[in-house]
Amino acid sequence: MPNGSKVNSGAPIWTRSVENVRSVKVEMLSQVLSWNWHPVAFMLKSNTVMHSFPWKVSPLLPVGILVWLSGSMNEKPLLASDFRAHGIDSGSVARLVRSGALQRVRRGGYVDEVATNERQRHLQLVATTVPLVGLSTVVSHWSAAAVHGLPLWGTDLAKVSVTRPPASHGNRDRWVHSRACPLPSDDVEVVDGWRVTTLARTAVDLARTFEFERGVAVMDAALRLGVPREDVLALIADTPRRPGIVRARRVGVFADPLSESVGESKSRIVFDRWGLPRPLLQYEVCSRSGTFVGRTDFGWPEFGVLGEFDGVIKYSGRLELGVSGSEAIAQEKQREAALRDLGWIVVRWMWDDLANPAQLVRRLNVAFSQGRTLRLAG
Repeated sequence: MPNGSKVNSGAPIWTRSVENVRSVKVEMLSQVLSWNWHPVAFMLKSNTVMHSFPWKVSPLLPVGILVWLSGSMNEKPLLASDFRAHGIDSGSVARLVRSGALQRVRRGGYVDEVATNERQRHLQLVATTVPLVGLSTVVSHWSAAAVHGLPLWGTDLAKVSVTRPPASHGNRDRWVHSRACPLPSDDVEVVDGWRVTTLARTAVDLARTFEFERGVAVMDAALRLGVPREDVLALIADTPRRPGIVRARRVGVFADPLSESVGESKSRIVFDRWGLPRPLLQYEVCSRSGTFVGRTDFGWPEFGVLGEFDGVIKYSGRLELGVSGSEAIAQEKQREAALRDLGWIVVRWMWDDLANPAQLVRRLNVAFSQGRTLRLAG
């Protein structure tokens, strides 16, 4: 648009407060058609919500189609078939992608903006893939884990994982990892319109296919979300010949719903492998008068030792609202001092310690020894 040009006679349309979103889009897009591929950015305000959408639109596209496109992109990803159904050819779609008005998630799948969060990006990929893989196909394994909110630590999310009926052929292409396997109806549910393996089935599938550490992190989370352990063990018992089922059984027995993060799950595995005493999880400490002082990830009360992985001691299950970072650090130091004043030894560790656990194990063993001595002396 030439310098100094304005839409109508007032301020530029992308700076005006808007009452009727649809009429403004039509007005804006009508103007775009006459600007012949000049970039336009506009903002629509609705109460406290502001939407920004960059447009470079072909003058060959009718205004009605552009209004459909702008509205649809706010709701869900779009497929190539959606564009064809509205008379938009592949060349126009390619121009929209080059202009930045659309972003390609996969071949034939588009969104207005690719998510920055890895899980959300994968869910965008799932949304643009599920309509293409057939009604009998079920989202499974790591893709089902993304749907259910299970941890995806160390998982390659470049492909959508699906399971098809046994008569189908398992295969892998650029966007899909497909398995052919029987799925009882009880192991499938519908989430947001997608057929997905249930939370329990997803946890068992990943316990079979992931290595032990990642399987435990997933299973801990599934139990924490409410899956009964007996349901998990029953699923495992029903498929005794499936690959990885022995590992899945170990995972199902070892998992603990009180483990609240991947780091806590991995810490428990380190303790077990190095022969350390089993801790109590989410251990609450009270003062001698019975006042609650704090909750820690791990507690060994027989030694007077508390353990914390990569975080602050938890109070009421959440950080206080309105507390700055420096204030939180100061409060945490005070809380840890209060625990030490009660005679507790506090040991902290980070991800690097779990990657090379020998030093962490030595620190904990020293703490156990000191705690035992203090208990005997007291």
